[in-house]
Amino acid sequence: MRWNFTYLMLEAALKYHKVVGQLEEDDRHFLGYFWEDDGSRRRGRPPSIRDWENTSIFVKFLKNFYDVTLKFSTSLNVSSTVYLYEFERSTQSSEETRDVDSTSGFSSASHVDVFGVFVLKIHGVGFTSASAEHQTNLNFCCSGICIEVMTSVAEKPTSSSTVTVVRREVDPLLKDLNEKKQSFRRNVVSLASELKEVRNRLASQEQSFARETLTRQEAETKAKIMEKKIIRLQKSLEERNVQLQVSTSAAEMYVKELDDLRSQLSATKATANASAQSAQSAELQCLALLKELEEKNFSLKEHEVCVNKLGEKIDLLQKNLQARDLSQMQLKDEVMRIEQEITQALAKAGANKDCELRKILDEVSPKNIENINKLLTVKDEEISKLRDEIRIMSAHWKLKTKELESQLEKHRRADQELKKKVLKLEFCLQEARAQTRKLQRMGERRDKALKELRGQLAAKQPTITEKPKFWETSSFKIVASMSMLVLVIFSKR
Repeated sequence: MRWNFTYLMLEAALKYHKVVGQLEEDDRHFLGYFWEDDGSRRRGRPPSIRDWENTSIFVKFLKNFYDVTLKFSTSLNVSSTVYLYEFERSTQSSEETRDVDSTSGFSSASHVDVFGVFVLKIHGVGFTSASAEHQTNLNFCCSGICIEVMTSVAEKPTSSSTVTVVRREVDPLLKDLNEKKQSFRRNVVSLASELKEVRNRLASQEQSFARETLTRQEAETKAKIMEKKIIRLQKSLEERNVQLQVSTSAAEMYVKELDDLRSQLSATKATANASAQSAQSAELQCLALLKELEEKNFSLKEHEVCVNKLGEKIDLLQKNLQARDLSQMQLKDEVMRIEQEITQALAKAGANKDCELRKILDEVSPKNIENINKLLTVKDEEISKLRDEIRIMSAHWKLKTKELESQLEKHRRADQELKKKVLKLEFCLQEARAQTRKLQRMGERRDKALKELRGQLAAKQPTITEKPKFWETSSFKIVASMSMLVLVIFSKR
């Protein structure tokens, strides 16, 4: 019954093959249901094309057993649970006919006919699962019927012989009856021989039935063993399918990770190329800035030479001014000394002479003083002009020096920034190279892992392919051939 239910269930499920395939293509929730976790275990996976093929083959295999169970079902044909009741009913009907017509010899013949019809009926249908109790009942009934027939055959000839002796003495017209009785006796003897043959047939049939029961039990045990083997094979196939799914999922994960690593490698290569280009541009900028710095340094050196020359000129002018100041002081000292000498000479001279000298001094001294004052004013103006020029030049050169210092500081800062950028770019390049090396190593490791997985899959696939399917094995073929032979024998009988 369990195999019949599985057959009916799988046969009904095969009708929805296309519907399930359409659900896999259209409905996302259908696939998501199988990938959800149901507590500690997963819900499995959607049925594949190989699963549908296996179910169709398994349904074809189970259909043979289903047809056999329908052939031997009590609702369609006579089986081992019903044949004993029919046999008893036929024996009762034969006894009733024997009681009704006990005087004639046709009662035993009708009894034998009914028994033969029933035996032919049971022999034509065939009962396969007869128990030991039913077989003993059948043997007892058959032996009882045969004994009754034999006793009736044995008793009736004795009674008929006594009647013939009496009736020969009484009436010669009973010769015809004696001849008829002798012919009837012959018929009874032939019927007894036929009964013996029927008994032998029954014994041979019982032996054949016992053999068939043994073969059937052996077939059932073999079928149970085959069921266990099929269950084990199904479990092993499910385990292999799970392992293959796990390996395929792991391979897909590794492929995705490899794609991610490749994208990361391409991104890092792009960043490395961009950083290399930026480093090259920074190096070019550094070279240009170095050239500008060299030019600026050269111009600064020229300005420093000019400033040194101007400083030397200013020093010379200051020295000239100091010399002029000294000469002016010397002139003033000489004028004062001359005046003192003149005053002393006037003091020594007389009064007349004093008056003349005073007049001369009065005439000469203002002129000298005016000339000296004019010279002094001119010199002072020149000195003031030179001082103004010196101040202007010093301020101008101070501004230029400040500008140059600020430019130098800017250039130094730019150089420092460029150096920092170059260091950062070098550090980034080193990191990018390290990352590329790491990614290359990871890629090599993943490639090795993928190669190992492919090798394992290649090693597993031939083992799976080498293992024949359970319906292709020799034991299954032998069991199927034996079951077909048993079915053919039952159908012939």
